[in-house]
Amino acid sequence: ITVKLPSLKECCIKANPENFDALVTKCCDCTIPKLTGRFPYPDCAITSPPADMLLKELGDHGILKQEHRVLFSKQHVSLHFLAFRDLSLSPSLISVFRDFTLYNITAVNVSGINLSDFISNFNASTLENLHTLNVTNMSIGKQTPAA
Repeated sequence: ITVKLPSLKECCIKANPENFDALVTKCCDCTIPKLTGRFPYPDCAITSPPADMLLKELGDHGILKQEHRVLFSKQHVSLHFLAFRDLSLSPSLISVFRDFTLYNITAVNVSGINLSDFISNFNASTLENLHTLNVTNMSIGKQTPAA
């Protein structure tokens, strides 16, 4: 019998959703209060694939919220893959991903956004370089409410 043990990276990513509040703090000196990551030094960023895995885990655990989108800006992470399942999304929530060139996008059973508005939130580089797009059970024609 072969037993596959998870890598240290996988263990760390799996532990993040349960400890997410310890990984972020409210920015005290910002003009508009917002969340910021607790990084060991300024200009620190989480690279892909760990950043992709973290975003997926937060979505899978239902933790990903509007106020978290600043944590996934290009300043803090490098993303190549998005995976959303059973979430309510809005154009403003996913607009932060416009700054990335994404190669794989999965949105399964998402609500709150239609296909046209979803796709319009990605840049030309993503649309040119996209390898996989899975939008299972996404509304095609309904108007997305303004956020």
